[in-house]
Amino acid sequence: MLHTNVSLMFKFFLIFYKNTHCFCPQVCINAKIPFKMPAIQELFTKYLKNECTDAEISALRSHFGQPENELLLKSIIITELQKTSEHLPEANDTDQRLAAVQERLNKILFTQTSVKAGKSIWKITAIAAAILVAATTGIILFKTQERPVVEVAKGKAVNIIPGVNSATLTLANGKRIKLSAAANGVLAKQNGIEIIKNKEGKLTYKLSQPSLTVQSNKLINKLSTANGEQFTIVLPDGSTVTLNAATSISYPASFTGLPQRNVQLTGEAYFNVVHNDKQPFIVNAAGVQTEDVGTEFNINCYADESSVKTTLIAGAARVRTAQKELMLKPAQQAVATGSNLSYREVDTAPYIAWKNGMFAYHNTALSDVMRQVARWYNVQVSYSENSLKNKRLSGSVSRYDNVEGILNAIGYTAKVKFKVDGTTITVLPE
Repeated sequence: MLHTNVSLMFKFFLIFYKNTHCFCPQVCINAKIPFKMPAIQELFTKYLKNECTDAEISALRSHFGQPENELLLKSIIITELQKTSEHLPEANDTDQRLAAVQERLNKILFTQTSVKAGKSIWKITAIAAAILVAATTGIILFKTQERPVVEVAKGKAVNIIPGVNSATLTLANGKRIKLSAAANGVLAKQNGIEIIKNKEGKLTYKLSQPSLTVQSNKLINKLSTANGEQFTIVLPDGSTVTLNAATSISYPASFTGLPQRNVQLTGEAYFNVVHNDKQPFIVNAAGVQTEDVGTEFNINCYADESSVKTTLIAGAARVRTAQKELMLKPAQQAVATGSNLSYREVDTAPYIAWKNGMFAYHNTALSDVMRQVARWYNVQVSYSENSLKNKRLSGSVSRYDNVEGILNAIGYTAKVKFKVDGTTITVLPE
Protein backbone atom coordinates (compact mmCIF):
# COMPACT_ATOMS: atom_id res chain seq x y z
CA MET A 1 0.00 0.00 0.00
CA LEU A 2 2.78 2.38 0.95
CA HIS A 3 4.72 1.79 -2.27
CA THR A 4 1.51 2.25 -4.30
CA ASN A 5 1.03 5.66 -2.70
CA VAL A 6 4.65 6.55 -3.48
CA SER A 7 4.10 5.71 -7.14
CA LEU A 8 0.91 7.78 -7.32
CA MET A 9 2.53 10.73 -5.59
CA PHE A 10 5.50 10.71 -7.92
CA LYS A 11 3.23 10.49 -10.98
CA PHE A 12 1.28 13.46 -9.61
CA PHE A 13 4.52 15.39 -9.28
CA LEU A 14 5.48 14.73 -12.91
CA ILE A 15 1.97 15.57 -14.16
CA PHE A 16 2.08 18.83 -12.18
CA TYR A 17 5.23 19.89 -13.95
CA LYS A 18 4.03 18.88 -17.39
CA ASN A 19 0.72 20.75 -17.05
CA THR A 20 1.90 23.95 -15.35
CA HIS A 21 2.31 26.93 -17.66
CA CYS A 22 5.81 28.18 -18.23
CA PHE A 23 6.61 31.67 -16.96
CA CYS A 24 9.52 32.11 -19.37
CA PRO A 25 9.20 30.10 -22.64
CA GLN A 26 12.77 30.73 -23.75
CA VAL A 27 14.19 29.45 -20.48
CA CYS A 28 12.01 26.33 -20.74
CA ILE A 29 13.34 25.65 -24.22
CA ASN A 30 16.89 26.01 -22.97
CA ALA A 31 16.06 23.84 -19.96
CA LYS A 32 15.70 20.86 -22.30
CA ILE A 33 19.46 20.85 -22.42
CA PRO A 34 20.65 18.80 -19.40
CA PHE A 35 21.92 20.87 -16.49
CA LYS A 36 25.49 20.16 -15.50
CA MET A 37 26.04 18.97 -11.95
CA PRO A 38 26.44 20.33 -9.44
CA ALA A 39 24.52 23.23 -11.11
CA ILE A 40 21.07 21.65 -10.81
CA GLN A 41 21.76 20.62 -7.19
CA GLU A 42 22.81 24.19 -6.40
CA LEU A 43 19.73 25.60 -8.12
CA PHE A 44 17.47 23.25 -6.14
CA THR A 45 19.12 24.32 -2.87
CA LYS A 46 18.89 27.95 -3.95
CA TYR A 47 15.17 27.52 -4.49
CA LEU A 48 14.69 26.09 -1.01
CA LYS A 49 16.29 29.28 0.32
CA ASN A 50 13.82 31.37 -1.74
CA GLU A 51 16.67 32.91 -3.73
CA CYS A 52 15.65 31.85 -7.27
CA THR A 53 14.58 34.28 -9.96
CA ASP A 54 11.42 33.65 -11.97
CA ALA A 55 13.56 32.38 -14.84
CA GLU A 56 15.42 29.96 -12.56
CA ILE A 57 12.18 28.66 -11.06
CA SER A 58 10.79 28.11 -14.55
CA ALA A 59 13.95 26.32 -15.69
CA LEU A 60 13.97 24.14 -12.58
CA ARG A 61 10.35 23.09 -13.05
CA SER A 62 10.81 22.49 -16.77
CA HIS A 63 13.90 20.36 -16.16
CA PHE A 64 12.23 18.12 -13.60
CA GLY A 65 9.11 17.90 -15.74
CA GLN A 66 11.00 15.64 -18.13
CA PRO A 67 10.57 11.94 -17.25
CA GLU A 68 14.17 11.15 -18.14
CA ASN A 69 15.25 13.30 -15.19
CA GLU A 70 13.36 11.26 -12.61
CA LEU A 71 16.49 9.45 -11.48
CA LEU A 72 18.34 12.73 -11.05
CA LEU A 73 15.45 14.17 -9.06
CA LYS A 74 15.45 11.23 -6.67
CA SER A 75 19.18 11.60 -6.15
CA ILE A 76 18.89 15.31 -5.41
CA ILE A 77 15.99 14.81 -3.01
CA ILE A 78 17.93 12.13 -1.17
CA THR A 79 20.95 14.45 -0.93
CA GLU A 80 18.80 17.26 0.49
CA LEU A 81 17.20 14.95 3.01
CA GLN A 82 20.57 13.60 4.09
CA LYS A 83 21.69 17.17 4.77
CA THR A 84 18.87 17.67 7.27
CA SER A 85 18.41 14.14 8.63
CA GLU A 86 20.69 14.78 11.60
CA HIS A 87 18.32 17.54 12.71
CA LEU A 88 15.19 15.38 12.53
CA PRO A 89 13.75 13.70 15.63
CA GLU A 90 14.38 10.01 16.03
CA ALA A 91 11.29 7.99 15.14
CA ASN A 92 10.82 4.39 14.14
CA ASP A 93 7.46 5.14 12.61
CA THR A 94 7.69 6.32 8.98
CA ASP A 95 4.66 8.60 9.33
CA GLN A 96 6.27 10.41 12.27
CA ARG A 97 9.47 11.00 10.34
CA LEU A 98 7.51 12.05 7.27
CA ALA A 99 5.51 14.53 9.35
CA ALA A 100 8.75 15.98 10.72
CA VAL A 101 10.15 16.45 7.21
CA GLN A 102 6.93 18.01 5.96
CA GLU A 103 6.90 20.46 8.88
CA ARG A 104 10.53 21.38 8.18
CA LEU A 105 9.92 21.89 4.46
CA ASN A 106 6.76 23.88 5.14
CA LYS A 107 8.81 26.30 7.20
CA ILE A 108 11.33 26.60 4.36
CA LEU A 109 8.84 26.82 1.52
CA PHE A 110 5.76 28.59 2.79
CA THR A 111 6.69 30.93 5.64
CA GLN A 112 9.03 33.27 3.81
CA THR A 113 8.26 36.77 5.07
CA SER A 114 9.56 38.55 2.02
CA VAL A 115 9.14 37.97 -1.68
CA LYS A 116 11.38 39.46 -4.31
CA ALA A 117 9.89 42.32 -6.31
CA GLY A 118 7.99 41.12 -9.33
CA LYS A 119 7.54 37.57 -8.00
CA SER A 120 3.96 36.67 -7.09
CA ILE A 121 3.07 34.47 -4.12
CA TRP A 122 1.18 31.92 -6.20
CA LYS A 123 4.19 31.20 -8.34
CA ILE A 124 6.32 30.36 -5.32
CA THR A 125 3.51 28.36 -3.72
CA ALA A 126 2.96 26.28 -6.87
CA ILE A 127 6.57 25.24 -7.27
CA ALA A 128 6.90 24.75 -3.52
CA ALA A 129 3.95 22.39 -3.49
CA ALA A 130 5.48 20.31 -6.23
CA ILE A 131 8.84 20.11 -4.51
CA LEU A 132 7.12 19.21 -1.26
CA VAL A 133 5.38 16.32 -3.01
CA ALA A 134 8.72 15.23 -4.44
CA ALA A 135 10.42 15.49 -1.06
CA THR A 136 7.62 13.49 0.52
CA THR A 137 8.21 10.80 -2.07
CA GLY A 138 11.93 10.96 -1.41
CA ILE A 139 11.67 10.53 2.34
CA ILE A 140 9.39 7.52 1.93
CA LEU A 141 11.69 5.94 -0.61
CA PHE A 142 14.72 6.69 1.53
CA LYS A 143 13.41 5.73 4.97
CA THR A 144 11.03 2.82 4.43
CA GLN A 145 13.38 0.28 2.89
CA GLU A 146 13.69 -2.91 4.93
CA ARG A 147 17.42 -2.34 4.65
CA PRO A 148 19.43 0.54 3.19
CA VAL A 149 19.96 0.36 -0.57
CA VAL A 150 23.68 0.65 0.09
CA GLU A 151 25.22 -1.60 2.73
CA VAL A 152 28.83 -0.93 3.74
CA ALA A 153 31.03 -3.81 4.88
CA LYS A 154 31.43 -3.82 8.65
CA GLY A 155 34.45 -1.93 9.88
CA LYS A 156 35.17 -0.32 6.51
CA ALA A 157 34.51 3.24 5.36
CA VAL A 158 33.45 4.12 1.83
CA ASN A 159 36.44 5.78 0.16
CA ILE A 160 35.30 5.85 -3.45
CA ILE A 161 35.43 9.16 -5.30
CA PRO A 162 34.21 10.20 -8.77
CA GLY A 163 36.61 10.68 -11.65
CA VAL A 164 38.89 13.67 -12.14
CA ASN A 165 40.33 15.69 -15.02
CA SER A 166 43.57 13.84 -15.67
CA ALA A 167 45.45 11.74 -18.22
CA THR A 168 48.93 10.54 -19.12
CA LEU A 169 50.75 11.80 -22.21
CA THR A 170 53.31 9.46 -23.74
CA LEU A 171 55.71 11.19 -26.14
CA ALA A 172 57.34 9.59 -29.18
CA ASN A 173 60.55 9.08 -27.21
CA GLY A 174 58.69 7.15 -24.50
CA LYS A 175 58.65 9.94 -21.91
CA ARG A 176 55.45 9.92 -19.83
CA ILE A 177 53.85 13.05 -18.37
CA LYS A 178 51.07 12.88 -15.78
CA LEU A 179 48.92 15.85 -16.74
CA SER A 180 47.14 16.34 -13.42
CA ALA A 181 50.53 16.90 -11.79
CA ALA A 182 51.91 19.12 -14.58
CA ALA A 183 51.80 22.90 -14.30
CA ASN A 184 50.14 24.94 -17.05
CA GLY A 185 52.48 25.96 -19.85
CA VAL A 186 54.86 24.22 -22.27
CA LEU A 187 55.28 20.55 -21.31
CA ALA A 188 57.56 19.40 -24.12
CA LYS A 189 58.94 20.26 -27.57
CA GLN A 190 59.08 17.87 -30.54
CA ASN A 191 60.63 18.92 -33.87
CA GLY A 192 59.13 22.40 -34.04
CA ILE A 193 55.99 21.54 -32.06
CA GLU A 194 55.26 22.84 -28.57
CA ILE A 195 52.96 20.71 -26.41
CA ILE A 196 51.08 22.94 -23.98
CA LYS A 197 48.71 22.47 -21.06
CA ASN A 198 46.55 25.58 -21.25
CA LYS A 199 44.80 27.43 -18.43
CA GLU A 200 41.58 25.50 -19.13
CA GLY A 201 43.42 22.26 -18.38
CA LYS A 202 43.39 21.06 -22.00
CA LEU A 203 46.32 19.69 -23.96
CA THR A 204 47.18 21.72 -27.10
CA TYR A 205 49.80 21.69 -29.87
CA LYS A 206 51.45 24.82 -31.27
CA LEU A 207 53.82 25.29 -34.22
CA SER A 208 57.04 26.97 -33.08
CA GLN A 209 59.24 26.04 -36.08
CA PRO A 210 57.00 25.41 -39.13
CA SER A 211 59.91 24.20 -41.29
CA LEU A 212 60.29 21.11 -39.08
CA THR A 213 56.65 20.01 -38.91
CA VAL A 214 56.95 17.45 -41.75
CA GLN A 215 59.37 15.48 -39.61
CA SER A 216 56.97 15.78 -36.69
CA ASN A 217 54.26 13.83 -38.52
CA LYS A 218 56.33 10.70 -37.92
CA LEU A 219 56.37 11.22 -34.16
CA ILE A 220 53.41 9.40 -32.59
CA ASN A 221 52.05 10.67 -29.29
CA LYS A 222 49.55 8.85 -27.08
CA LEU A 223 47.10 10.31 -24.58
CA SER A 224 45.58 7.85 -22.10
CA THR A 225 43.05 8.06 -19.30
CA ALA A 226 42.81 5.42 -16.60
CA ASN A 227 39.64 4.39 -14.77
CA GLY A 228 38.38 7.46 -12.95
CA GLU A 229 39.88 9.97 -15.39
CA GLN A 230 38.66 12.20 -18.23
CA PHE A 231 40.59 14.68 -20.38
CA THR A 232 40.30 16.96 -23.42
CA ILE A 233 42.93 17.45 -26.11
CA VAL A 234 43.12 19.89 -29.01
CA LEU A 235 44.94 17.96 -31.74
CA PRO A 236 47.58 19.61 -33.99
CA ASP A 237 44.90 20.38 -36.64
CA GLY A 238 42.62 22.15 -34.12
CA SER A 239 40.16 19.24 -33.75
CA THR A 240 39.00 18.73 -30.16
CA VAL A 241 38.70 15.28 -28.58
CA THR A 242 37.34 14.56 -25.10
CA LEU A 243 38.39 11.18 -23.69
CA ASN A 244 36.17 9.25 -21.29
CA ALA A 245 37.62 7.00 -18.58
CA ALA A 246 39.86 4.06 -19.60
CA THR A 247 40.48 5.51 -23.07
CA SER A 248 43.50 6.18 -25.26
CA ILE A 249 44.14 8.01 -28.52
CA SER A 250 47.31 7.86 -30.63
CA TYR A 251 48.10 10.57 -33.18
CA PRO A 252 51.09 12.25 -34.91
CA ALA A 253 52.58 15.42 -33.40
CA SER A 254 51.81 17.12 -36.71
CA PHE A 255 49.48 16.29 -39.62
CA THR A 256 51.50 18.42 -42.07
CA GLY A 257 52.38 16.61 -45.30
CA LEU A 258 50.15 13.59 -44.58
CA PRO A 259 47.44 12.55 -47.08
CA GLN A 260 45.09 11.72 -44.18
CA ARG A 261 44.76 12.60 -40.49
CA ASN A 262 44.67 9.15 -38.94
CA VAL A 263 44.19 8.55 -35.22
CA GLN A 264 43.79 5.32 -33.23
CA LEU A 265 41.19 5.04 -30.48
CA THR A 266 40.39 2.58 -27.71
CA GLY A 267 37.62 3.24 -25.18
CA GLU A 268 35.27 6.17 -25.73
CA ALA A 269 35.74 9.71 -27.00
CA TYR A 270 33.78 12.68 -28.32
CA PHE A 271 35.20 14.28 -31.49
CA ASN A 272 34.65 17.82 -32.77
CA VAL A 273 36.59 17.70 -36.04
CA VAL A 274 37.96 20.60 -38.07
CA HIS A 275 36.96 19.52 -41.58
CA ASN A 276 39.47 19.56 -44.45
CA ASP A 277 38.37 18.13 -47.81
CA LYS A 278 41.98 17.71 -48.89
CA GLN A 279 43.03 15.84 -45.75
CA PRO A 280 40.31 13.53 -44.39
CA PHE A 281 40.16 12.89 -40.64
CA ILE A 282 39.84 9.16 -39.89
CA VAL A 283 39.36 7.44 -36.54
CA ASN A 284 40.42 3.79 -36.41
CA ALA A 285 38.68 1.91 -33.59
CA ALA A 286 38.56 -1.88 -33.21
CA GLY A 287 38.38 -2.56 -36.94
CA VAL A 288 35.92 0.27 -37.64
CA GLN A 289 36.89 3.44 -39.50
CA THR A 290 34.96 6.68 -39.03
CA GLU A 291 35.69 9.49 -41.48
CA ASP A 292 34.44 13.00 -40.80
CA VAL A 293 32.44 15.02 -43.29
CA GLY A 294 32.31 18.21 -41.18
CA THR A 295 31.46 16.37 -38.03
CA GLU A 296 30.80 15.98 -34.32
CA PHE A 297 30.47 12.38 -33.20
CA ASN A 298 30.94 10.03 -30.27
CA ILE A 299 32.65 6.64 -30.56
CA ASN A 300 32.32 3.90 -27.95
CA CYS A 301 34.69 0.99 -28.58
CA TYR A 302 35.51 -0.44 -25.17
CA ALA A 303 36.82 -4.00 -25.34
CA ASP A 304 34.21 -5.19 -22.82
CA GLU A 305 31.28 -3.83 -24.86
CA SER A 306 29.49 -6.06 -27.37
CA SER A 307 29.75 -3.61 -30.30
CA VAL A 308 31.42 -0.45 -31.57
CA LYS A 309 28.94 2.44 -31.60
CA THR A 310 29.46 5.64 -33.60
CA THR A 311 26.83 8.26 -32.77
CA LEU A 312 26.61 11.30 -35.06
CA ILE A 313 25.76 14.60 -33.41
CA ALA A 314 26.27 17.08 -36.24
CA GLY A 315 27.40 17.15 -39.87
CA ALA A 316 27.94 13.77 -41.53
CA ALA A 317 30.26 10.82 -41.12
CA ARG A 318 31.26 7.81 -43.20
CA VAL A 319 31.59 4.59 -41.18
CA ARG A 320 33.10 1.48 -42.70
CA THR A 321 34.30 -1.99 -41.88
CA ALA A 322 36.10 -4.44 -44.16
CA GLN A 323 32.74 -5.57 -45.54
CA LYS A 324 30.44 -2.54 -45.52
CA GLU A 325 30.18 1.26 -45.55
CA LEU A 326 27.48 3.61 -44.23
CA MET A 327 26.92 7.37 -44.40
CA LEU A 328 25.44 8.73 -41.18
CA LYS A 329 23.17 11.72 -40.68
CA PRO A 330 22.70 13.53 -37.34
CA ALA A 331 20.85 11.47 -34.71
CA GLN A 332 21.91 8.22 -36.38
CA GLN A 333 24.17 5.61 -34.82
CA ALA A 334 26.30 3.01 -36.60
CA VAL A 335 26.61 -0.28 -34.72
CA ALA A 336 29.39 -2.69 -35.66
CA THR A 337 29.11 -6.17 -34.19
CA GLY A 338 31.66 -8.58 -35.57
CA SER A 339 31.39 -8.38 -39.36
CA ASN A 340 27.90 -6.86 -39.23
CA LEU A 341 27.44 -3.09 -39.64
CA SER A 342 24.03 -1.44 -39.31
CA TYR A 343 22.57 1.89 -38.29
CA ARG A 344 19.58 3.17 -36.32
CA GLU A 345 17.89 6.42 -35.36
CA VAL A 346 18.67 7.37 -31.74
CA ASP A 347 18.18 10.06 -29.14
CA THR A 348 21.79 11.19 -28.93
CA ALA A 349 21.54 12.65 -25.40
CA PRO A 350 22.21 9.42 -23.44
CA TYR A 351 25.27 8.65 -25.58
CA ILE A 352 26.99 11.99 -24.93
CA ALA A 353 25.72 12.63 -21.38
CA TRP A 354 29.08 11.51 -19.95
CA LYS A 355 30.76 14.48 -21.66
CA ASN A 356 28.32 16.82 -19.87
CA GLY A 357 28.99 15.32 -16.45
CA MET A 358 26.00 12.97 -16.37
CA PHE A 359 25.08 9.31 -16.47
CA ALA A 360 21.97 8.94 -18.65
CA TYR A 361 20.02 5.79 -19.50
CA HIS A 362 17.00 4.82 -21.54
CA ASN A 363 15.75 1.30 -20.86
CA THR A 364 19.38 0.32 -20.31
CA ALA A 365 20.51 -3.00 -18.85
CA LEU A 366 21.88 -2.73 -15.32
CA SER A 367 25.09 -4.48 -16.43
CA ASP A 368 25.72 -1.67 -18.96
CA VAL A 369 25.07 0.95 -16.31
CA MET A 370 27.40 -0.66 -13.79
CA ARG A 371 30.24 -0.95 -16.32
CA GLN A 372 30.10 2.84 -16.66
CA VAL A 373 30.05 3.23 -12.88
CA ALA A 374 33.03 0.87 -12.58
CA ARG A 375 35.14 2.86 -15.05
CA TRP A 376 34.29 6.27 -13.64
CA TYR A 377 34.59 5.41 -9.94
CA ASN A 378 37.46 2.93 -10.50
CA VAL A 379 35.71 0.04 -8.73
CA GLN A 380 35.03 -3.64 -9.38
CA VAL A 381 31.44 -4.80 -9.76
CA SER A 382 30.10 -8.30 -9.09
CA TYR A 383 26.60 -9.79 -9.00
CA SER A 384 25.14 -12.18 -6.46
CA GLU A 385 22.81 -13.41 -9.22
CA ASN A 386 23.46 -13.18 -12.97
CA SER A 387 19.79 -12.41 -13.63
CA LEU A 388 20.27 -8.99 -11.98
CA LYS A 389 22.40 -7.90 -14.94
CA ASN A 390 19.30 -7.83 -17.14
CA LYS A 391 17.25 -5.40 -15.04
CA ARG A 392 16.39 -2.23 -16.96
CA LEU A 393 16.33 1.40 -15.92
CA SER A 394 15.89 4.88 -17.37
CA GLY A 395 16.92 8.27 -16.03
CA SER A 396 19.90 10.53 -15.45
CA VAL A 397 22.13 11.39 -12.52
CA SER A 398 25.32 13.40 -11.97
CA ARG A 399 28.68 11.68 -12.48
CA TYR A 400 30.06 13.87 -9.71
CA ASP A 401 27.79 12.63 -6.94
CA ASN A 402 29.34 10.49 -4.23
CA VAL A 403 29.13 6.79 -5.02
CA GLU A 404 26.49 6.15 -2.35
CA GLY A 405 24.24 8.78 -3.94
CA ILE A 406 24.65 7.18 -7.36
CA LEU A 407 23.94 3.70 -6.01
CA ASN A 408 20.90 4.92 -4.08
CA ALA A 409 19.42 6.44 -7.24
CA ILE A 410 20.17 3.35 -9.35
CA GLY A 411 18.99 0.99 -6.62
CA TYR A 412 15.61 2.67 -6.15
CA THR A 413 14.98 2.68 -9.90
CA ALA A 414 16.28 -0.80 -10.79
CA LYS A 415 14.97 -2.33 -7.53
CA VAL A 416 18.32 -3.74 -6.41
CA LYS A 417 20.63 -3.25 -3.45
CA PHE A 418 24.39 -2.92 -3.17
CA LYS A 419 27.11 -3.99 -0.78
CA VAL A 420 30.28 -1.90 -0.77
CA ASP A 421 33.47 -3.57 0.47
CA GLY A 422 36.51 -1.40 -0.18
CA THR A 423 36.48 -0.82 -3.93
CA THR A 424 34.24 -3.78 -4.71
CA ILE A 425 30.51 -3.26 -5.25
CA THR A 426 28.25 -6.31 -5.17
CA VAL A 427 24.77 -6.08 -6.69
CA LEU A 428 22.11 -7.85 -4.63
CA PRO A 429 18.39 -8.52 -5.12
CA GLU A 430 16.04 -6.06 -3.43
